[in-house]
Amino acid sequence: MRAFDWSTTPLSPVEQWPQALRICVQIVAGSGYPMSICWGPHYVMLYNDASRPPMGAKHPWALGRSCYEVFPEAWGFMGPLHERIMTRGQETSFLTSQLVSLNRNNYLEECYFAFSYSPIPDDYGHVGGALGTGLETTERVLEDRRRQVLRDLASRTVGTRNEEEVWCVSAETLGEHRPSIPFAFLYEYRPAEHQAYLAGTSVETDETLHPAVIDCHSKNLWRLDPAMTRDGVVVELRNRASDLSVPTGPADNRAATLGSAIEVQRYRGAAPQD
Repeated sequence: MRAFDWSTTPLSPVEQWPQALRICVQIVAGSGYPMSICWGPHYVMLYNDASRPPMGAKHPWALGRSCYEVFPEAWGFMGPLHERIMTRGQETSFLTSQLVSLNRNNYLEECYFAFSYSPIPDDYGHVGGALGTGLETTERVLEDRRRQVLRDLASRTVGTRNEEEVWCVSAETLGEHRPSIPFAFLYEYRPAEHQAYLAGTSVETDETLHPAVIDCHSKNLWRLDPAMTRDGVVVELRNRASDLSVPTGPADNRAATLGSAIEVQRYRGAAPQD
């Protein structure tokens, strides 16, 4: 904000800003929490460094632009909030996770925020803008949902009578939770052959993503080659391309990859654990 040429925006040079706006900018710039300001009838955006991660690829383009130009995909939700602040001086707060769909990395994301907006007066006592602070809670919300999926999966497989039922119930359960786990592939690992055989899928996708057989001796798409050397390994898909040290779990000869896919090793006759 300090280096930006504000004379090229509707806000005009900094020297002409209302005193209240200058004070708020000092507060925002010095804050370690994500904070932003929308000022004037054009809702010109100012925000601090802590707001850069939630902005994604829209930074630094978004600085000095109108809020509705930066967030057109969410303006149906954000617009009325800002209008109430600007026309009525009404404060707005959401202290629990609020769903906001954002296109910040060139694709639409399901995002959650806890935030608060307050009116800022201009030099004449009218509402000149809005001061906002918000914390993103997306990861916490999604992790809570994924833990619930695992609990649901464990409870529904308790009554299965054979291995085939385990695969069927698991694929069906995971397919019901696509907002939390977009897709899941279930593989039966045969230690004697060092190969994994496709046992079920939660959704129909390109077959190149779930080959019928995976050779666990060689490097493969889902990194089963290092996973099969340990018991009860959990591998995050976001890290599957890097060599990470993965902690081991109960020795039940199962491996799971959560996030977008799940690979499960050979079922040994006991009910899968959460």
